[in-house]
Amino acid sequence: INYKIDDPATKVEVDYSEFLEVMHVLVENAIDAISARGAISVTINKSENKAIISVSNDGETIDKENLHRIFDPYFTTKKHGTGMGLAIAKKILEDHNTKLELKIEDGKTVFFFSLAVC
Repeated sequence: INYKIDDPATKVEVDYSEFLEVMHVLVENAIDAISARGAISVTINKSENKAIISVSNDGETIDKENLHRIFDPYFTTKKHGTGMGLAIAKKILEDHNTKLELKIEDGKTVFFFSLAVC
C-alpha cells in the first residue's frame, strides 16, 4: 500500500472509531479487488479548508451495470461479502456531513471523500 499525505500536520475533527471503520472498508475492498501484483494507494490532499481522502486500486473495476448499486445495503459482487461495508461507510460519512464518492479512471477504482480541516 502506498501512502501520500500532502501535509502531515493536517487535522480534521472526526470520530476516530468511525473513521477507522470507513478506512477499513475502503482498504479491504481495494485488497479484494487487486491481484497479487496490484497496487493500492491511500492519499490525503489538503485543499483550502478540506482534507480530501482517497483510496484507489488498480485491480478489477466495478461493472458499469452495478455502479449505481454499490452503496445499496446487501448488494455485493463478492462470494464472501455481506454487502454492508460500503453502505455503512457511506452512512458514517453522511453523519459527518460529507459523502463517499467513486470514480473509475485510467483503469483505477477511486473512492474518495472530504472532511473539514480544523
